[in-house]
Amino acid sequence: MRHAPSLRARLRRALLGCALLGAAGACLAEPAPLITWTVRDMAPFNIMEGPLKGQGIADRMLGLLQQRLPQYRHLNSRVNRARANQMFARDTLTCDAGVLRTQEREQLMYFSIPTLGVVTNGVVVRQEREAQMRPFLHDGKIDLAAFLADSHQRLGVLVERSYGPAIDATLHAAPPERLLVHHGNNALGSLLQMQEHGRISALLGYWPEVRYLAETEGMEVSNLRFYPVQGMPSYLLAHVGCSKTPEGKKAIAAINEVIRELRGEELIQLYARWLDGPTREAYLKDAKGFFEKD
Repeated sequence: MRHAPSLRARLRRALLGCALLGAAGACLAEPAPLITWTVRDMAPFNIMEGPLKGQGIADRMLGLLQQRLPQYRHLNSRVNRARANQMFARDTLTCDAGVLRTQEREQLMYFSIPTLGVVTNGVVVRQEREAQMRPFLHDGKIDLAAFLADSHQRLGVLVERSYGPAIDATLHAAPPERLLVHHGNNALGSLLQMQEHGRISALLGYWPEVRYLAETEGMEVSNLRFYPVQGMPSYLLAHVGCSKTPEGKKAIAAINEVIRELRGEELIQLYARWLDGPTREAYLKDAKGFFEKD
């Protein structure tokens, strides 16, 4: 009766096979390090469904980054912001292709040089509530703190999303009952529906994102009004963020080299195509100065 070869014999044969093929080093080589990229349902930055699936701003940029980082393996993981933060708190190498730099996130991430500027967040209301907004408007911008101090107002926001340091501070200081914090999937689309049915008076978001989702939900975009927040800059700078580990720091160094190649006209045009006419013209003009200090 023949006995199955021992583990030692099987290993010896495998190594001999590698040597005969001239690839013993390849057989024993460790796999390339893996970057797990967190991807959020945030159209038109990441588009998860429909005819434009995978053609969002961050989708395209992430594809360009991964092509130019062959020294890594890449895995995309679709998660919400809260789940992404949990992943960054672990020791595994996790990166995100589009995050704002905040003090809270600096505890979890190393940040790349800026990738592109994005039009800042603002408050979106329906046309029929436009008159109610006038007491809070100054030169076309909304006083968010005053708005949230009014007991008749309720603002929709997304769980653990950063809207920029100034807006984040205002939200943290607001009475909790003035905020409706959405935790679920398609959160911003759900807030748009709540707004349409009068459950909230306004919501916070990026205008390209709000406009895209409103069109997807079959809403008339012309019925929506967007107000920048008083005290906020016109643009926020986005970054790539990676785990605050030695592996994350090394990955950011490699990512920075790629960003310097990409962030001129290529990344600017990826974003500009989602802006409406006058906003696009202003953005293309202003984008030339985004990286002067870097």
